[in-house]
Amino acid sequence: MEKPIIGILPQYEIETKRIKIEEFYVKAIQKEGGVPVILPLYQELSDLIALLPWLDGVLYPGGPDASPFYWGEDSTWECRVIQPARDILEIGLLPYILDLRKPILGICRGIQVLNIALGGDIYQDIEHLKSSNTNVGHYQKSRGDVPTHYVNVQKSTLLHHIVNTEKIMVNSYHHQVICNVAKGLEIVGYSNDGYIEAVAMRDYPFLLGVQWHPEELYEVDKTSQLIFRAFIQACQKR
Repeated sequence: MEKPIIGILPQYEIETKRIKIEEFYVKAIQKEGGVPVILPLYQELSDLIALLPWLDGVLYPGGPDASPFYWGEDSTWECRVIQPARDILEIGLLPYILDLRKPILGICRGIQVLNIALGGDIYQDIEHLKSSNTNVGHYQKSRGDVPTHYVNVQKSTLLHHIVNTEKIMVNSYHHQVICNVAKGLEIVGYSNDGYIEAVAMRDYPFLLGVQWHPEELYEVDKTSQLIFRAFIQACQKR
C-alpha cells in the first residue's frame, strides 16, 4: 500500500517572515506511515484547489488567533496577533476539502478555524469571561510533552472510538475556545470546566478537531499516538 500524502497547512513566523511548520506534526505523521507535505501560504486559492486531489488528507495546525470579523465581532483587548493570510487560506480552502471528502485533523487553532469556517464562533479570551469560575489551567507553564488537565470523552463518538476511554489527559496552550458549535459538528470532548475540547463530523470519512496538542505529546502518550494513527489510517482508505 502506498503511503498517504498529508497536506499540512503552513504556519508563519512574523518576526522572521518564515513560512514553516513545527517538526512535531511532521514526525507524528511520518511515524504513523504518512508523507507530510507543507502547503504554500501565499498562493492563489485556485492553485491549491488544483493540488487537493493529489492529497489523501489535510492537517490544520496550531497558531495565532483567527480574525473575529469572520463571526461578526470586533477584536477585544485580549485578542492577540492575527495573521490574515492564514485565515484566508484555511477558511477559503475548507469547502473544497469537504467536497472531496478528504480526512481532516485540526489541532488547537485548527479546531477553532474549522468551527469558524463552518459557521460557528469562538470565545476571544476565556480567562476574562464574566462567567468563568474555573481553576483549570488552559495555558500551561510546563513543557508540551507534559499533560496538565483532563478531557471527558463523549461515548459513541469518533474520539471515543479512537481512544476507547471516557477520560484522557492532555496538554493545553490556548486562551480561546469554541463558543457556538457549527452546524454539522458535534462535541466529542470537553474539559472539567465545561469548555469544548474536541469536535467531530458525523457521516464524513474523518474530521476531528482537538483543542490540545497531541503532536507534542506523541512520543510519550498512547492516546496521542492513537489519534494520529486513526487519521493516517483514514487517509489510507481512500
